[in-house]
Amino acid sequence: IAHQRSQLDLKILRDELKKSGIGGKLIGKSKLMQELQEVISRIAPTQSTVLVLGESGTGKELVARSIHDQSLQKDKPFIAINCSSFSETLLESELFG
Repeated sequence: IAHQRSQLDLKILRDELKKSGIGGKLIGKSKLMQELQEVISRIAPTQSTVLVLGESGTGKELVARSIHDQSLQKDKPFIAINCSSFSETLLESELFG
């Protein structure tokens, strides 16, 4: 019973954090972060394919997750793919057919 109560409390806390905006993946109040959040909020509800580019460690996956979390597919799984682990020809084939 204690474990179930803890799980319920955890879910409630996570939901509250998400509603307040604190539980998001991207954190920051700088002008650039606000602009990024604005772009994500415009892109997310569309059916467009988005390619996120950037250097290693810049938060590409966090941006992709934020787009997914705000999209119409948010109830479906998010799958991150490390494109650098594929050969160039295989990656091109997988992405573009």
